[in-house]
Amino acid sequence: MHDNIGEIIAINSFLSTSKERDVAIFFAASSNRFDEHLQPILFDIIVDPNQTLHPKAFADISMISSMNEAEVEILFSMGSLFRIVDVIALNVESCGELWSVQLQLCDDRLDQVWLSMKSKIQSDESFCQIGQVLSYIGEKERARRLYLYVLGDLFPKAASAKPIDNHPIEMWYVGSLFHATGQNEKALPFLDKALESQLKESDENSDQYYLQLYDIYIERGDVLQKLDRTDSALHDYECALSIAGKKLGDEDYNSLIAWVRIGKCYKKIKKYSEALHAYNTCLGIAEKVLSAMHPERASLHSSIGGLHVDYEEYQQALTHFEKCLEIKLSIGPSNRSLAETYYNIGFTQCALKDFTIGLENLKRAFEMFQKCFDDPSKEPTVIRVQNAIILAQELLRLQIYKEQVLTEMLDYLDVGSDSDTDDEEKTVNSETNVTVN
Repeated sequence: MHDNIGEIIAINSFLSTSKERDVAIFFAASSNRFDEHLQPILFDIIVDPNQTLHPKAFADISMISSMNEAEVEILFSMGSLFRIVDVIALNVESCGELWSVQLQLCDDRLDQVWLSMKSKIQSDESFCQIGQVLSYIGEKERARRLYLYVLGDLFPKAASAKPIDNHPIEMWYVGSLFHATGQNEKALPFLDKALESQLKESDENSDQYYLQLYDIYIERGDVLQKLDRTDSALHDYECALSIAGKKLGDEDYNSLIAWVRIGKCYKKIKKYSEALHAYNTCLGIAEKVLSAMHPERASLHSSIGGLHVDYEEYQQALTHFEKCLEIKLSIGPSNRSLAETYYNIGFTQCALKDFTIGLENLKRAFEMFQKCFDDPSKEPTVIRVQNAIILAQELLRLQIYKEQVLTEMLDYLDVGSDSDTDDEEKTVNSETNVTVN
């Protein structure tokens, strides 16, 4: 837990707690009486009354609890989300060394994000579900290792990369596993066969049929894009969008996913206006189907900001990058993801010639990126940010120098003083005198 301060933990059962600290310490002190190698832990839970909490997030059950009323038992709902605020060592007289883990109950907006994430993970296969969850929360490497295990140990036929004559969804599943492990050349034959079989099983009256066809088009489009067959990928995404629009609704989450991928394709082939249209369409759908602090909305703002940078519309880009940062900070820290956003903000501020603030954000990004790698000095991302900092420092130095030179020039030329006015008055007086004479 100490290594995951700032992260979110979910409780998969009801959580019984007490408002009386002495009672909690008593239970913590007795927790390691059978094994001296165990460390007692006290969970200090913080509930912010200003947060938007679910109405049934917790309840005082002292009056109906089987425990003594003096315990003042508070019961938290199953599935409650907590952010790890801090982990500190305490020295309590009754039990010696005791670890205190400070947790803060997350507000209802984060609960909505969690429920939304759960609803998007539609696979019936337990291993695939776990892998999808790991990928969704950014644990790509763990997901990849899990998929490799599934392919190697549970699907010996699939490991040979020979399409099997089976149900289209099983072939889609195997293809998606190869895709998830980066074996795109092996994934494509399975997805081709899955699409062919699914189209043969046409059932226009079944929503499930169209959902499966949609999933195959999306997965195959992803693989084709990885293989640099962008035009073919774009075709598959447009087919998926058509299915989503006709059968699932234009403002459905599936339409959003298709539009996101269409936007990426257009950006890849440098059709920026089409890409911007696609992403703005995504954002409009996201505002209706996703919670305000959903991570996908952060991703959309980042993509739109990147397109505005391509158009050199830096002020608009900065607005989207800052919105992206706001969402990411509300969800919880993830060093690499936050570092990328701070870099984007810093770069854009420097493009707007706000080098001082831009440098602060670039340095913040650099510090975060360094924590993401075992040997940051060899990582291209870290080197890129470091070079950006050096360039921004030089540009700031030149900016300061130019301002100093301009100030000295104005002082030297005495611009803004009354000396010119005095000379004009003298000339007028002189001319007047001549005329009189």
